[in-house]
Amino acid sequence: MAAPPLKGITRIKAPGCEVHWDDTYSPIFFANTVGVVNMEVMEQWYAVRNPAYARAMSLGQKAMLVSDVSNMTPPDAVMRKELALLGEKEDEAFRGVVLGQVFIMSNPVLRGVVTALQWISPNALVPTVTAASLKDAARQVERHYTRAGLPMPPYPDNYAFEKITL
Repeated sequence: MAAPPLKGITRIKAPGCEVHWDDTYSPIFFANTVGVVNMEVMEQWYAVRNPAYARAMSLGQKAMLVSDVSNMTPPDAVMRKELALLGEKEDEAFRGVVLGQVFIMSNPVLRGVVTALQWISPNALVPTVTAASLKDAARQVERHYTRAGLPMPPYPDNYAFEKITL
């Protein structure tokens, strides 16, 4: 059976938050989040993300996620825990498929959120690293593929996230 077609940018919306998921460069995926994430948007996120990861898995590919969270408002502690638990549940099917994820962020509070999520969820799907820019994220992606002994898939040198305005 053939893998389902790629969709390009999928816009995920919930009150106070919007996420754009881009599978154009699969098995490297891009996401951009603006606002405060909540369970509604995260359930939509997994409904989009999981088939994309399953597609990569069906093709024998190892995936990477580059996610710009620079304009995301950190969720409160209760929501962070709920998100971590949801992530553990949703990620289990893709263990070994995803090499890593790179969060682009300049805000030290957001970097702290990433660290806290890893403490809450030590069995997270993949290693998560942070990057200051899209260019730095590309280097991180390349490192993950190199460490896995895999060639780097085509990476768009001129990639730009679509602007989100809530």
